Amino acid sequence: MKRTLSRGAAALAAGVVVLGGAGSASANPSEANHPEYWEAYLESQGYTEVECSKVADDYEDATWTADVDYDLVVLKAGSDQATETSNDLHWDVAAGDVLEHVSGKDISHVIACNGEEPTTPEEPEEPEEPGTPEEPEEPGTPEEPEEPGTPEEPGTPGDEDDDAGTPIGPIVQTDVPAKGVNPALPLAALAATGLAVAGYGLRRRGQEG
Repeated sequence: MKRTLSRGAAALAAGVVVLGGAGSASANPSEANHPEYWEAYLESQGYTEVECSKVADDYEDATWTADVDYDLVVLKAGSDQATETSNDLHWDVAAGDVLEHVSGKDISHVIACNGEEPTTPEEPEEPEEPGTPEEPEEPGTPEEPEEPGTPEEPGTPGDEDDDAGTPIGPIVQTDVPAKGVNPALPLAALAATGLAVAGYGLRRRGQEG
């Protein structure tokens, strides 16, 4: 895309003081008639390996047709003496472009320049916004401890133990063996009883007689 510098901007560019590169360009507008001035100007804009030359054409009208691509073409119109408004700058000129001075006057000379354009630094990517931190969960309500049960009241002494020593039901004799009883023992007891009775009877008879 062709860029055309306005009259005011062209005057500003023509008046720039540049140090280094092809040399020193002063604010004197008459120096803008020389290719070295525009080489220094482009180098101040970041261009490298800049070469400018005055095109040898016979200018009889107010237009000029570019023969090749140029980074910058400076059209000078009017008298041979340069002024702050006499230079018209055209950027990124393609072959075949028809150029004319912004004033409409006849062109007095053309200076065409080429060079290595400065590299446009890439814009840094915007950092991603940090995500909203999640809110911590609210701690659950602790369960209330269960109330301890009411202890049972101890019973009154004697209430439950009064009958502890009272036997319930008939007494069962447990010291007589249930089995293995000697059959002679009862007979001996009966015999002893009979002897005692007989002796007692004999005693009574003796007493009565």
